Amino acid sequence: MKFISFFALSLFLSVSILLVGCGSSSKTEEPTPAAEPAPVPEQTTEPAPEPVPEPAQTTAPAPPHTAGQKLIDLNKAREAGAITDEEYDAAKIRILDQQ
Repeated sequence: MKFISFFALSLFLSVSILLVGCGSSSKTEEPTPAAEPAPVPEQTTEPAPEPVPEPAQTTAPAPPHTAGQKLIDLNKAREAGAITDEEYDAAKIRILDQQ
């Protein structure tokens, strides 16, 4: 067990020394001069383009509900339990009388 620990430690140190040695050179390097800042582009004084108006809504208004559509909606409400059978019958008579 001591041999494995010693071997792992020596391997780690060897690799570390090699990696550190790869990045440096024996010459003294001169620091690189700082890059000059990029020139700022000149700002134009042109006015911003005017926003394009959104197109008008092209859908036609929904037609008024026909008696048939009202009866279909009324039946759906009854089947969903939103209204009772008596309320359904009364509303159905009103819709049919309006014609």
